[in-house]
Amino acid sequence: MINHGLVKIRDYHEALISPLFSELESYSDKFTKLQKELFPEFSKRWVKDSFHQWSRQYEYPFAADAVSALSGGKGKILDAGSGITFFPYYLVEKYPDKKIEC
Repeated sequence: MINHGLVKIRDYHEALISPLFSELESYSDKFTKLQKELFPEFSKRWVKDSFHQWSRQYEYPFAADAVSALSGGKGKILDAGSGITFFPYYLVEKYPDKKIEC
């Protein structure tokens, strides 16, 4: 999945049907539901579904795939500009030996 050049429409469509996309989508759905329950006022001010914005449907699988390829051993992951989305929490669960910073 890692593409170091321009994203082609084919790459985007392949990401949408990948098992990784399904895994991220499921995690995002659970996170969004919990966020609404725990922080109802904040939820009204933030994007209702951060994962299904057009760019993040490719961005998050791309980033998750890249992190997976580099996942050996301990280390740090910087999620620059993460906002308040599920993705850093997903990374914390997926890579408990890594230090995640946002």
